[in-house]
Amino acid sequence: MQPEDMKLVLVIDPSLPIGVIANISALLSISIGKYLQENLGPDISDASGLSHRGIFDRAITVLAAAPKDIANLHSAGTAADLVLVGLTTHAQEAHTYDEYSRTLAATATEKLDYLGIAICGSRKRVTKLTGSLPLLR
Repeated sequence: MQPEDMKLVLVIDPSLPIGVIANISALLSISIGKYLQENLGPDISDASGLSHRGIFDRAITVLAAAPKDIANLHSAGTAADLVLVGLTTHAQEAHTYDEYSRTLAATATEKLDYLGIAICGSRKRVTKLTGSLPLLR
């Protein structure tokens, strides 16, 4: 995929409290960043010579959808061969990553309750999947 063809969106349950939405956005962004490291810009210096770490070189659109719709996006995104990172209630409720791993491993896919998802891939595929969703406001 050519970098100019890439699109990244976050889809989050808008009924959640604003602090939880902010946390989910941060977690999804950091997590999907693992797969998109080549899209981080180089470190740059300001006019005073202070160095600033490189940032992600694409816009990230944040959209709203109900949990069931987020689950459907996860299924459709998997079928469309997109890069996905989902955040479920299992992750939110776990106190450790080990606890999260165990509870997720014991839960069937159709029983997962999604709070948000990061979706990345070709602009055309991502837009086809998420184009009808409203912005999260």
